[in-house]
Formats: sequence, structure tokens, C-alpha cells
Amino acid sequence: MVSYSAFRAWAGVAVCLLATPFGTVLAEPPPDESPATSFSHRMAQGAFFLEGGLPRQALAEFEAAALLPEGQAEPTVHQLLAKTRYQLGELAGAVDSARTAAALSARVDPEFAGFHDFLTTRFGKVLIIGGSTEGAVRPEPATPLLDPELKRAFERARSELDQVSDGSTSVYLPVGSYRVAGHIIEVSANGVTRMDLRPSIDASGSGVYGERRGDDRRRKGPGNVQKRARPNRRSLPPPDGAFLLQGGGAGYVQQGNGSASARVVTGVELGVVPMKVFISAALIAGVGRAERFRGGAVAPPAGSVGGRFAGAVMLPVGSRLQLGPMFAWSIAGHAPFVALLPPGYLGPAAYLVQGPELGVRFAGRSTPTHVRPVVEVYAFVTESSPQGSGEDQTKPHVSAGVGLDVGIRTP
Repeated sequence: MVSYSAFRAWAGVAVCLLATPFGTVLAEPPPDESPATSFSHRMAQGAFFLEGGLPRQALAEFEAAALLPEGQAEPTVHQLLAKTRYQLGELAGAVDSARTAAALSARVDPEFAGFHDFLTTRFGKVLIIGGSTEGAVRPEPATPLLDPELKRAFERARSELDQVSDGSTSVYLPVGSYRVAGHIIEVSANGVTRMDLRPSIDASGSGVYGERRGDDRRRKGPGNVQKRARPNRRSLPPPDGAFLLQGGGAGYVQQGNGSASARVVTGVELGVVPMKVFISAALIAGVGRAERFRGGAVAPPAGSVGGRFAGAVMLPVGSRLQLGPMFAWSIAGHAPFVALLPPGYLGPAAYLVQGPELGVRFAGRSTPTHVRPVVEVYAFVTESSPQGSGEDQTKPHVSAGVGLDVGIRTP
């Protein structure tokens, strides 16, 4: 008969033998890489959050994926970072991520190329100085921002400036002209633009933007109150002069007959209100038909020399284009080519032709070479007055048609 103590010993051995396989399984070390921290898992989680309307959680997943070895050289994760940061209003981070994605790609993904161009050409980095200074001014667009996306980006940048606690910071603003205390400052997509928002801007004296020097400052005290100079908002940059060269053609109807003409326009243009209103005076030389048609005879071509005075109001459309209405008045002398006159010709030998032009003008924004393309599409009505005497040679006639001029403006 087995004693109670022996039974206890054998039972203990059996329990140890039965527990050994289970203990071995439970003691196995975890795999080297947990699925929760893998690159593919991070990307899938980020895409799930982004599609579910949770961009902040998606950003955390994409940022973690970008830190993994697979993500450091993968352009896709940086593309998603750019889109997510832009959606969250983090414009600086979006621009940096878009540039990183493009640098890592041998060829930019066509689906991402448009967004990349939007971020890197429509916004410029601006170094803000004195944004937290008491009484600091705020930049305002010199021309209205018509694009809703650009307008929202500007409002976000303005709110960032209101939260600045130190002396300087950097923000991204839509490319274009901004008014700062009466000064016009151009923000471009290349480089960094400097804006000084301190209230001493435009004060009398010297320094940056007319900033007063330190030795002119006074201590505040009883009976000695320092007066802050008010910005002179009426001051404007000097007019912007440029050389204009254009050429083009027109089709028109004259006394029930169709005809065509060509001309060259060269002159000077002045930006009265920079980037807004332009006026120009130019010489025109061309070839057309000034003679009236008589019976079945074809009128001979005529040469013309004269002048053209024009004005246009231009508004920015994006970062590379301006357009606006244009009005012009041209006046020229026309004379038929003598060698081409038919035998026995008794018509007028000269005409005075003048009339208005009304159309739309397209112009490129500034380029590194300061040459801007200019395109004008216009409709016109002219009156041709014969300069001579004799029967039926004093009655003017009217021509109406449309034209197109293409050229350049420099600088």
C-alpha cells in the first residue's frame, strides 16, 4: 500500500511533466516586429483615418510611418503627409512634405503633380518681424484674393500671426502683392520674403522701411508720453514704366464686304497703380484696306501709320496670370499703294481712320527675366474719312471687326 507521502511526491512529478509543454509555449519570445508597428500597418491605419474624416489621427500614423526605414525613402508617405497637413491647415509642413516627395521620386506621380505645383508655386515663405509687438500692423492683399483656397490660406496665416508670442516667426502666404503700412511688398514662391510689422514702419527717419533709430526713442513718464508715428497709408511706390511690343491681325466688315489687316504696335506703358491700372501710348504701323468698294472692283491695299492710346485694369488670376478689361483709341492715316491702283482711279488718295477698341487683356506675372507676355483680344469700330475733294469723296464710312494682338512687356 502506497503511503500518503509517496503519493504526494509522484503527483508533483506528474504535474511538472504535464505543465512543461504549456510553459514552453507561454515563454516563447514575441516576434521581432509587431504588426502594430510595421510600415504597411501604419500606412493602412493612416489611410483608414483619412477616409474616415480623422486627419489628425491619420497624420500621426503617416508621421510614424515616415520615421521607419521603409518610409524614409518612400515618396508615397510624404505625398500623404503633404495632403493631410494641408487639410489641417499646416501649410509650411505641407510644402516641405511635397518637396520631399518630389525629391524622392524619379518622376512625379501625375495625380500628385498638380497638388505639388499648387503648393510650391502659389505660396511663398515670409519671415515676419515684430508680429507680436504692441500695435503691430497686419499685411493686407493689395488686390482681392478671388480663389477661395488662397483666401482661406491667408486667413489661417493671419490667425497664426495673432498667436505669435516671440519677436519673429515665419508663415506661408499666397503669392502676390501685400500692403504693409503703405508699402507694397511682393511675395514670391522662390526664396524668403521679409515683412517688418512693427509700428515704427514708415515713421520719419532712417532704417528699414523708414524705421526710427534707437537713439530717437524716449522713455515714457509723466508729461513725457511717446507718440507712435502713424503709418502713412497713402504713400505708393513710383509708377512702373515698361516697353511694349505687339503684333497681330484683324478681320472686319466694310460697307458689306469682308477684309483683313495686320499691324505692329510699339510704345511705352506705365503702371499708374502697380499691378492694377496700366496706360500706354504707342505707334502703330499696318496694312489693310481703307478704300471703299465700288461695284465689283476690289479695293487696293493701303498702308497706315498712326498712334494708339490704351488703358487696362488688371486683376491677378492665380500666381502666373493677370487679366482685365481694356479700352483703346487708335488714329492713323491710310493711303492706298500707288503702284497697285487700277488705271483711271479717281477715288481718295488718303484717309483718316480712327475709332475705339474694347476687349480683354491677358498678361503674365513677373518672370526672372522681367519679360511678361501680353495678349489682347478686342472688338473695334472705326470711321474712315476721305481726305480729298470731288464728287462722293467726302463721305466717311464705317468698319467693324475683331482683332488679336500678341506681344511682350519688359521689364
